[in-house]
Amino acid sequence: MTMKMERSLKYAFWAIWALIVGTCACFIVFHAQWCIGDDAIIMNHTGFGIPFSPSDTILPGLGRFYPFAYLAYDILLTFSSGYLSATAHYWIHLAWFVVLSLSTACLFLSLFESQAPIWKYSLSLFSTFVIVFRLYPDYLNVFSSIWGSYTLLGVFVYLCWMFHAKRKAVYAILALVVINYAQFCLECEFVIPLSMGAGGILFLREEYKKGRWFFWALAGSGLLYLALYGTMVFPHIKHAYDGAHGSGVTLLSNTIRMFIGNKIVILALVTAAVRAVDWIRHRWDYTFFDNLLLAGLAFTFTCYVLRLNWTMYYNLGAILVFPAVVHFSHQYLKSPLTLAILAALLCLYGHKLPRVIRSNQTKRTTTAVQMESLVQSSREGKTLYWYCPKAPYGKDAEQRTWKENSLRSYIQWMLRDPSFDFEIRESFEADASGIWLECRENDLLAPDREKLSDHGKECFVSSGIKGYLCP
Repeated sequence: MTMKMERSLKYAFWAIWALIVGTCACFIVFHAQWCIGDDAIIMNHTGFGIPFSPSDTILPGLGRFYPFAYLAYDILLTFSSGYLSATAHYWIHLAWFVVLSLSTACLFLSLFESQAPIWKYSLSLFSTFVIVFRLYPDYLNVFSSIWGSYTLLGVFVYLCWMFHAKRKAVYAILALVVINYAQFCLECEFVIPLSMGAGGILFLREEYKKGRWFFWALAGSGLLYLALYGTMVFPHIKHAYDGAHGSGVTLLSNTIRMFIGNKIVILALVTAAVRAVDWIRHRWDYTFFDNLLLAGLAFTFTCYVLRLNWTMYYNLGAILVFPAVVHFSHQYLKSPLTLAILAALLCLYGHKLPRVIRSNQTKRTTTAVQMESLVQSSREGKTLYWYCPKAPYGKDAEQRTWKENSLRSYIQWMLRDPSFDFEIRESFEADASGIWLECRENDLLAPDREKLSDHGKECFVSSGIKGYLCP
């Protein structure tokens, strides 16, 4: 292949990358809007111009410890000290999404550097967007800091690969900085440096004669976090809020469901089994990619132990193992079959994106319309009542309280009035005119209550909350 054709392939790769990443990035900020629910965590801090501090996310009694998770949002307060919009927060998401996409593309281009140009760019392009499409939906929501962990881990894997390929200490030092920050953004990430460090110390001694300090530093970093987490939080792990909580399934059943839902992790398990057989039978060398498999699968198991069984957490394991899956697929199956597997994964994740984007845009725009109408009614002097009949404490009552608090925070933010509050009512009062609000949990908590729909006209619907103008 001529240099001109190779240059054309390179330009085509980056043009396609820029087009797809740019389009996805636009929808991160387009119609950006708070939503009722966990967005209140952000709204009550940087939304009101109040910075996050590490103590806000150290909750030992709830089995949670992620002190640096939301600190990225504090960057916004250097540009404004007042109320901050949802759009401002989503610009942080956009920047981190581009960094993830760029580091992933550079990783695979370097990984396939020795291949013929047509295979180098096609394999790299498909591999990049398998990861990007898999992770992208979580950049569309502001309530979870998982997007930050995605980006940090993607950059960490790239830096580790560059240290492996170039043997330059600067990559190792940067990787240590990134993973040490990432550990304090999500509890279970400590197992990544710990397992990668242990694997390197035990099995990569000969290959890294002058770089073993990196593995010792990784292992030490993981052990330090483990000591903090083990003494402060782990004794309360039974109280951690798992994805199975209140859903009627067991912790193990939910774990299996999350595992089956992540096809990349399943492929990693199959790849690890093949590598284990080959290693036992042929005494093949343990490699950098085996170390990634070890770390990714160890991380996935740790999610189960620490009761962090959500798909978004399992995606972090996918970031670790996917380069290894691609590498070993290419080693065992060669380029054409590897490309076919990547194409299948790309179709699996890519065909869902238009629906995800459309759903997210609809949620944002409808929430904006509904909230503006509700707040305008408050400005016009209508009283807002929160209808919460007495009920025994439990998951549904807790959820009702959380929706009440979230909606209150939203209205306070829109009114720029932190003193705003609802009129709380345990029973319906026909002579109390205004807008009566309730959430669908009332159907379970107090099925025999006075129905608001019998007394007023529906005027608000959002996130399981309805409002009725009475009388």
